[in-house]
Amino acid sequence: MRAKLTPEQQRVVACYHDDFVSSGALLDAAGSKRLAALNQELATLYTTFNQNVLADAQRRRPRRPRRRARQQRRQLAVRAEQAKLMGFPTHAQRELARAMVKTPERVMKLLETMWTPAAARGREEGAAMSVSARSQGQQEPIAPWDHRSYVVRSSAEADSRPGASVEIPEAPRGVEGNGPSRIRTGDQSVMSRQL
Repeated sequence: MRAKLTPEQQRVVACYHDDFVSSGALLDAAGSKRLAALNQELATLYTTFNQNVLADAQRRRPRRPRRRARQQRRQLAVRAEQAKLMGFPTHAQRELARAMVKTPERVMKLLETMWTPAAARGREEGAAMSVSARSQGQQEPIAPWDHRSYVVRSSAEADSRPGASVEIPEAPRGVEGNGPSRIRTGDQSVMSRQL
């Protein structure tokens, strides 16, 4: 049957097969029952964790690191047991099995390969942001909360062709912002959200 399928169809069949296998299709009855229980427990843990975070934020209660750490440790333990049940040594290896890089070691190698050019690019962007800040009269160094607005400004200055688009990056953790947006450079009109 496979011989009659095109390469694209073979890939689709392989992906569906992998989905079924990763969902426990090859497990025996006891394994299937245990996987279902683990999936249910993990869903409950996620829901409880998110509800607790929301409740703490709404009540302006201080964070409860011990409770959260307990919940997260249990989530990790459940994920590890799921991975072992499915034949993987770790949760990371289970998650990466269908990814392009396949193993945690290959992820690290890829990240290490990207680090040097990314760090160099970060230094270039930092220098461009400093120039932009100085041109606007700011004498003190750029603070973390200034980063987003200077990325937009320096990108707009670098590509000031009318009608060109610049991606506004996600705000760093702890800085207000609701996701990436696009602006048109040249006239600096905001297309989806005010800065």
